[in-house]
Amino acid sequence: DRLLSLTPTACRAVMVPQLAAIWPGLVEMAKTGGMEAVAETTVQRWFTDDFKTANPDVLDSVRAQIVGTDPNGYFGCVAAFMSLNFRDRIGHINTPTLFISGAEDQRGGPPDVMQELADTVHGARHVSVPDAAHICNIQNPQCYNEIIGEFLRAQTTG
Repeated sequence: DRLLSLTPTACRAVMVPQLAAIWPGLVEMAKTGGMEAVAETTVQRWFTDDFKTANPDVLDSVRAQIVGTDPNGYFGCVAAFMSLNFRDRIGHINTPTLFISGAEDQRGGPPDVMQELADTVHGARHVSVPDAAHICNIQNPQCYNEIIGEFLRAQTTG
């Protein structure tokens, strides 16, 4: 009753083994080398090759954000990811919900996972942002903003 709508983007409801396997190594890298040690590998996972080649300035900005992250916050976030499991509660959502994925996201919240989540929530929809991987709001901001803007306008006028 307190939310007008939800727009989960590029996410999951449960941690899966293939993703859980990457986090201990990243945590160890961050503990020994600071956030600088995980910045490059993270950026490489989040965007498509074409985007990375064409947008070095955007990648520099994202790297700087990662490097500026407090390591303790990063470790806490990873701990939350590792225990992620609320799939059994997704069906209880009764707020208008739009699940958004990057069409080329392979791990974080790929289209098939996001569609499965949308199928679990009564009346929810799923939309994939074309030409975008995991960080779809940065890789294709115009399309992402149009999708989310249309959805939010429908909630306030519908």
